[in-house]
Amino acid sequence: MTKKISSLQLAAVMLCMSFSGIAAYRPEGTSLTAAAVSEILCSALLFLAAVPLFRRGKQALRGKAASAVFLVFGAFYLCIMLQDLAYTLQYAFPRLYSSAAVIALTAAAALYCASMGTRACAKAACPILALAVLFTLLTCIGASEHFALYRIALPGSPVPELERALTAAASRSGEIAVFAALLPKSDAKPLRTAAVYSLFRAAAGAALLLFTKGVLGSLADQGQPVFMLSSCSKTAVIERFDAAVLLVWVLAVCISCAVIAGLASDSLAVLFPMKNKLHLGAVFCAGCAAAALAAFSEGFAADIDTGAVPVMSVGLMVLCLAAAYLSAANSALKRKG
Repeated sequence: MTKKISSLQLAAVMLCMSFSGIAAYRPEGTSLTAAAVSEILCSALLFLAAVPLFRRGKQALRGKAASAVFLVFGAFYLCIMLQDLAYTLQYAFPRLYSSAAVIALTAAAALYCASMGTRACAKAACPILALAVLFTLLTCIGASEHFALYRIALPGSPVPELERALTAAASRSGEIAVFAALLPKSDAKPLRTAAVYSLFRAAAGAALLLFTKGVLGSLADQGQPVFMLSSCSKTAVIERFDAAVLLVWVLAVCISCAVIAGLASDSLAVLFPMKNKLHLGAVFCAGCAAAALAAFSEGFAADIDTGAVPVMSVGLMVLCLAAAYLSAANSALKRKG
């Protein structure tokens, strides 16, 4: 019998995805204070919206319709993650990295990790999460001398800022759909695991964004504030933490892409039955890499946190949760019948 994913491993996968999203976040002029408030609101809203699903048990995202919806969501989310990684590396090191090479190698690494199985990816997420927590704490300690409380304040008209920030936060919350897809593979208690994850994500995400705002001030409302914070942080032993944070972020992105690729392979196997799911995963990763590269060449990556992209991401996530709920309800009716 195949061993299932534990509660810790399931939470680690979701938190790695959350860390990869918040590290790459670009406010594009939105106040980071509003973004911190939106992290709390978004975590609470997603948890409340998903409570009926968690109470249905572990029959989520089964069946052809639910698999097709998750496949579309996974392809869209994977393209966004690949573009985020390529955009950041090319922006920070324009002479060292090629966007095509970054996207192709990350997709290949995700496929290789996915070939080892979802449980292996979930186990790998645990040490990656530990490194993320360690280096984030060290970064905050190193930058604490520059922190000033007066820099943390909502703008004069907070409602439009909160609306934009909440949409951006929701678009970075695709792990809730991944959570629904992983439920049949886990022995975790869905409601309890989701509650602990939501509380940790809300507290840690809001604290990191508020601390970054307190250190950087108005500079935190542009660029990629988490990486800007790491570049101005130092301790008696380490001069700068940006390389360490970048390394952990790349690992988090790779493991997140691997989990999505593995779940997408399962969805493809439901739609197109094959003995070897690795072939389906290879087709999926190759297609996503090609789409991400094509969109990147059109400047799509620069608008990931603004415009229609967050709205599309939220819409697909809601469809995925709805499909999971209907799939679970249908399975419950079949068992009763």
